[in-house]
Amino acid sequence: MRRRALLASAAVATTSLSGCLGRVYSPVGGDVRSDFGSSHLHPHDDPLVEGGLGDDNDARFHARLVVSPETAPTFLRTSDAESAVQLQKRVDEVDSDGQFLLLFEAQMSHEAAYHVHSRFRPEPKWTGWSTLDISLETDPATDIADEYYPDADELVCTALISYESKSSPAAAKVTLYDENGRVEAGPLQTD
Repeated sequence: MRRRALLASAAVATTSLSGCLGRVYSPVGGDVRSDFGSSHLHPHDDPLVEGGLGDDNDARFHARLVVSPETAPTFLRTSDAESAVQLQKRVDEVDSDGQFLLLFEAQMSHEAAYHVHSRFRPEPKWTGWSTLDISLETDPATDIADEYYPDADELVCTALISYESKSSPAAAKVTLYDENGRVEAGPLQTD
C-alpha cells in the first residue's frame, strides 16, 4: 500500500516539475521576432546553395538554421552571382549573439512559382529547451518566373530570413503555408 502511494506521489511530482520547467523556458528563451528576409527564384539546375536543392537532390524542401559562422552555408557563384553575393553579405552581417538565420529552399514547377517569406501569425515559439516552431508563407511569383526564367521547367526559391532572439535554437520545425493559409509542407526539421 505504501509502495503504491509512494509511486503515485513520485509520478505526480515528476509531471508537475516537467510542466513547470516547460513554462519557465519561454520567458528564458525570450521572444523571437523576424527581422528581415530575402527570397530569390532561380532555375533548379542552377543552385545557389551548396548541399541544398540542386540537380543531384530530389527533395522538394530544405530548411537549415544558421546560428554561428560554423553553420553558415556556402553560396555558389552561379549565373545569378548577384543573389549569391547578397545572401553571403547577409550571412556575414549577422550578430550571432542576438540573431540567427533560417535558410529555406522550396522546389516548384514554373506554373506554381512562389516566393517564401516569414509569416506573422503564428509567431515563432519555443516548443522545448532549444527547439522553435517557425511558420513561413508563400507569395505567388509566376509573373517573375515568366519574365526571368521562361524556359525553366523547375524553379527553386531560396529564402534567407533573420530572427532576433536572446538565445539561438539548436533545431527548428518549419511549416510552410500557402497564400490561403493551408499547409503546403511541414513541419520540416532543420539540418
